[in-house]
Amino acid sequence: MEKQRKSVVVFTVLYGVMFVMGGNRVIGSLFSLTSEQRIFFQFVLYILLCWLGIVAYREELRQKWQWIRTHKTKSLGILVLGFIVTSLADTLFSLLVVTLTSVFNLELISTNPNTVAFVFNHFSPIISILILGVAGPLVEEFFFRQFLVGRLSEKCSKTVAIVVSAVLFVLNHAQRLQTSELLTVLLHLPAGIIWGILFLRTNKNIYFSSCLHIFNNVTAFLL
Repeated sequence: MEKQRKSVVVFTVLYGVMFVMGGNRVIGSLFSLTSEQRIFFQFVLYILLCWLGIVAYREELRQKWQWIRTHKTKSLGILVLGFIVTSLADTLFSLLVVTLTSVFNLELISTNPNTVAFVFNHFSPIISILILGVAGPLVEEFFFRQFLVGRLSEKCSKTVAIVVSAVLFVLNHAQRLQTSELLTVLLHLPAGIIWGILFLRTNKNIYFSSCLHIFNNVTAFLL
């Protein structure tokens, strides 16, 4: 138990410093890393954090996987329902954001397509998808759902836990705090809220939100 607690602390501190607080960008600037080196450094961080997350929450992962194995049909139904609700919420929120940008004459800023193209041009597409499409989402689920929602829901109301986690999840995807870019990253808000609710409604089973998150990222890279 003590070893697991230490693993959780190491994982959360490392992720918090490197991604939530932007430590990876600071290191990139401090050492004048090229774009390729910055991405490689991010790859290394995701692999390390994914391993740390699995070690830190291995007992929870084992227990929840056992539940899924004994409730296969129900688990599939939860995934399908989660996918439908997430897709509908994303679509409605996208329409809202587009409307807001039109009303206030703003331009949506999204570096994701250019970033994905750059990564695929400089690194193996398969490795890139495995790290950014699988390991990355797992790391984010460990931090924003397993740690934040899990811990906050024990200290305060579940609603507060979900909202705080979702807001931080959104801000974590912002490169610069500009109005146009914040509107773009707000598109992550519905997923952040729905996956937080799903996590708690399934007795803190991280597999469901993780599967939806991975599917969302992989399809975004491939389309």
